[in-house]
Amino acid sequence: MPLSRHQLKSSRAAARKGSPAAAALLLARSVALGHGRLSVRRFMIARSLRAPGIEKFQPYCSQAAAKLSVDELLTSARLIKGSMRSRDGVYTMAADLLPSRKPYILPYDGIEPLFASEHQLSGHGSCVLGKVEIGAGPLLAANSVLRADGHYVRIGDSFSLGEYGTVHIAHDLYPTRIGDRVTVGSNAVVHACDVGNDCVIENDAVILDGSVVENHVVIEKGAVVFPRTKLEGGHVYAGIPAMPVRACSPYECEARAVQLREEIARSIFVHEAAGTPDLVPPDDAFVAKTAHLKGRIDLASNASVFFGCRLEANGFAIRIGRNVNIQDNTRIHCEKGDFVIGANSTIGHNVDLHDCRIGEGSLIGIGSTVNSGAVIDDDVLLAAGAVAEPGQHLTGGCVWAGRPAHPLAKLDDAKREMMRSVIGHYLNYAKAFRAEQATS
Repeated sequence: MPLSRHQLKSSRAAARKGSPAAAALLLARSVALGHGRLSVRRFMIARSLRAPGIEKFQPYCSQAAAKLSVDELLTSARLIKGSMRSRDGVYTMAADLLPSRKPYILPYDGIEPLFASEHQLSGHGSCVLGKVEIGAGPLLAANSVLRADGHYVRIGDSFSLGEYGTVHIAHDLYPTRIGDRVTVGSNAVVHACDVGNDCVIENDAVILDGSVVENHVVIEKGAVVFPRTKLEGGHVYAGIPAMPVRACSPYECEARAVQLREEIARSIFVHEAAGTPDLVPPDDAFVAKTAHLKGRIDLASNASVFFGCRLEANGFAIRIGRNVNIQDNTRIHCEKGDFVIGANSTIGHNVDLHDCRIGEGSLIGIGSTVNSGAVIDDDVLLAAGAVAEPGQHLTGGCVWAGRPAHPLAKLDDAKREMMRSVIGHYLNYAKAFRAEQATS
């Protein structure tokens, strides 16, 4: 792209002052001339200025960036951030130019995940499973999970999901639909709900079944959106249950998304070593390929450990009963003794379990915590986001909720039937994914 010396000088000056058009023009010129290193720097500048139409230059710039070391790439990003005062973080700018790195992919019921673009950027252990459709430019952090088996997941462009973040559905009841430019933090769960455009779901937050989140919403760290709740747009929500705390401008939404995306991008540069389990599972048990198991793990018949889970026995034992399902991104960590869970129980997504005892026929809800020495009887439902304190005893026949957990209501037939149905669904999910893993 020929430019006179005067045009080149003027374009450089305009780009330094923040002109997206000038930055795009300089990028096009560098690519046309085959200036690889310069193209990398100018792509970062144009991206940070939100210059339109530069995606067509990304393949060339990614090839040029692949010739640089990670340190060189990060150094360039730091210099640009300092000189341009870019809203984007260093790792976000650098990650844009990493070669496409696909997540672990499996079909479900014969349906493969569908990506809108060839270029995907995924961290170690991330996975996309089943009936997922995802738009252009996804950023999936290490050990993140998108799973669509009993229903579909549909996600728009520029979606970011943090480390150990989980997106799932409710079997034959609610899909998950997520709009454009949505950022979800680490250890957060988006479950069987609708999320609008330009939303930020911060670390450890949980959105539960049937909820509707409108555009330009921030859900703060650790908040829990109760089932079938509507969150009106343009607000910040916090607490359990999540409640509006103040209005939120689009500028604030974008600023918080940028900060969270930088955390997510950073994980792309980290590689985690796999654990070494002392484990010979039964033929009908299921251990997901991306699960991290270390130490003595005893799995009974039809037990399942799903994607992204971390089980660390640390010299003790983790004993998982018959038909138990340990759902995606749950952590079991022994500190002072064994962990034991009885038959026909469910551990939801992103649960934090220490050396404790859980009885038969119980359900531990999404994002909850059971601390060391706690004892949970048979026939208990621990609600999402609840915390069982160290040494606490949760008696059977009750729904327990809160931080610390307290008895909320008696378990009725409808809730017990729901708990039994989860066991059945997960037996089928485990069987299907075990067969797919065996041939992948």
